[in-house]
Amino acid sequence: MNAAKTNQTIRSIIDYGGLAVFLAVYFMTGKDMIKANWALAAASGVALAVGLILERRIAPMPLVTGLFALVFAALAQNFHDTRFVKMQPTAINLFLGAVMLGGAAMKRNPLKALLGSAIHLDPPAWRTLMIRYGALFLTEAALNEAIWRTQPDQVWVVWHRPLLLAVSIAFSVAQLPFLMKHAKLGEAELQAEHQGESPPPE
Repeated sequence: MNAAKTNQTIRSIIDYGGLAVFLAVYFMTGKDMIKANWALAAASGVALAVGLILERRIAPMPLVTGLFALVFAALAQNFHDTRFVKMQPTAINLFLGAVMLGGAAMKRNPLKALLGSAIHLDPPAWRTLMIRYGALFLTEAALNEAIWRTQPDQVWVVWHRPLLLAVSIAFSVAQLPFLMKHAKLGEAELQAEHQGESPPPE
């Protein structure tokens, strides 16, 4: 396995390891949703530490997930109400959707901060991608609300982890043609910037 693949594997574990921990603890504790959410918060803290040690960066997704997990686990524990755990993905996705759409409106680039140096795109492509991901996050928030309010806990847990992740992965795969098209323009702009030249026209 080369260095790039190793780094990508490490990053995937850091970003998504907490999801596996949530599922494992949920089933190991007799479907205790509150304990599973505390475990998610703890796993996110470990992921942040691993990211700092191995990548020398604060991984954004475990940070966001961990903070929301702490708040909503505390609310669920205090009020003895698992509905707070179920509302947590809605809150996370609303937050991410607002960040993406707000960034696009203000000509900022929060998505680039999430992806790091994985890809280089021209500015219009970043804006289009942020709008698409903003729409995805808002859609996932709406779906989460519909599912936890109408379906049994077991159905929601499957949606909350494997299915939600699968939807996100499928959406990202669908963006590959767009990324491949615009990554070349982004690379050209980056090289021109390093050489002090103007990027080539589209």
